[in-house]
Amino acid sequence: ANNFARGGVGNDRISAEIALAADASDVLVVSSRDAKYFEMAGHRTHILSHSIEVRRSAPDADRRHGLLFVGALHPDTPNEDGLLWFIDEVMPLLRRRMPTPPVLSVVGVCTSHKVAAMAGADIAILGPQDALEPHYDAARVFVAPVRFAGGVPAKVIEAVAAGVPTVASALLVRQLDWRDGMDIRGAKDAEGFASHIAALLGDDQAWQRQQLAGWGQCEQRYDAQKFVSTLRGVLATLPAVDA
Repeated sequence: ANNFARGGVGNDRISAEIALAADASDVLVVSSRDAKYFEMAGHRTHILSHSIEVRRSAPDADRRHGLLFVGALHPDTPNEDGLLWFIDEVMPLLRRRMPTPPVLSVVGVCTSHKVAAMAGADIAILGPQDALEPHYDAARVFVAPVRFAGGVPAKVIEAVAAGVPTVASALLVRQLDWRDGMDIRGAKDAEGFASHIAALLGDDQAWQRQQLAGWGQCEQRYDAQKFVSTLRGVLATLPAVDA
């Protein structure tokens, strides 16, 4: 349980994925990290990551409290593994460190009996919700403790765009290629998670700086018009095909 960084995708799996694009004229990927693999294999590569609008009308820090996790929780999945680790390893540190421990709200379909059994005074298992906006607006810190994953962590992008400063695993920060400590805070272990969370809970100015930096990152990388322009540009280079 103390081993947080469980590693990434193996070389064999990377090679197998690259091989799928052997006959493609262009390859669309979700991150610069993925682009490098396909470019090294000689492919013409385009980053088409995510499209989202930043919501700058989100509430200020003084109107928020607690922690938020959003994601489907099924047995033997990265979400289940990461959240169980967070509850077992990080929440006890926060309880010892803070006079009033934060409540962790967990939103999403939950078929994991292990997660359901963790519900308690400071862990609220809320299940699926009709809308995420009220939960984003209420949370002081978004947590993303996934320890193994692939692609772009969409829920992290959505939370930051919604105005919630985020503490995530170092793995997810690398996948996003954001500025650690500015747009997002990355943690390699339980102590790192607890320290970053405590700082964001206790310092309104640091919280606001990260909120603003996160919004800027989202506007730069995930602008809807940029997404459309990139896709249209790729399609425009493809040869016409007869019906």
